[in-house]
Amino acid sequence: MTEFLLAALTFPAVVFTTLLGIVLGYWSLVTVGLFGPEALEGVADGVLEGAAEGTAALTAPRDDDDESKPGALAVRDQKRGFLAKYDLRRVPITVSFSLFTLFGWALTHGTSLMAGSILDGLVARGIWGSGVMLLAILFSLRLTSWAIIPIAPFFSGSQSLTNDEMIGQIARVQTIRVTRKVGQATLNTSGGSLNVTIRADESLALTKNDRVMLVSYDPELRAFEVTRIDDMLPSEAAPRP
Repeated sequence: MTEFLLAALTFPAVVFTTLLGIVLGYWSLVTVGLFGPEALEGVADGVLEGAAEGTAALTAPRDDDDESKPGALAVRDQKRGFLAKYDLRRVPITVSFSLFTLFGWALTHGTSLMAGSILDGLVARGIWGSGVMLLAILFSLRLTSWAIIPIAPFFSGSQSLTNDEMIGQIARVQTIRVTRKVGQATLNTSGGSLNVTIRADESLALTKNDRVMLVSYDPELRAFEVTRIDDMLPSEAAPRP
């Protein structure tokens, strides 16, 4: 038991142990009704985006960011959609974050528990621990993308609308901000609520509960381009004549 706790509270597992504690506390508060299901969305979105983009930057050639070289812009756009390629937003981002944290904790803690003493005798813990962290993030992103495949239909709300049919529909922003990298909205359909990934220029300053219109769909990013409509349409609370 002592070795189990020691492995969980030392690097590299301690990073995911902390995140796991946050996840368990969050879902406990959601269960008793003190938090809404969307309360952790901003943090979850930021952590997953940072993990995906960080590992992409570490594993990609450095000269890919040189826009003067052929294909550099394509590579940069690929990085921008790195998280979207894992389809982690097919379910609420808090669910993806919880699974990512669980897989990451299992991988880092298991490695520390089973091979930590051996690795400590070969190289400094900070060195091998950093390598384990990077691999754990990469594998956890992939494992999470596989794990959400069977449960995604339960969160889709409605399968009656195609991406093309959703263009022109009105949705409500669910994330604390919408940028070229982050954004999620809820679209109300006859079959229920449908979560969609959205993108927009930061100059629009979109934030949670803003109403937006889906104007186009990017199949590579698997996201909708949106525009603000609060200034175009009357408030939902406004009385009708």
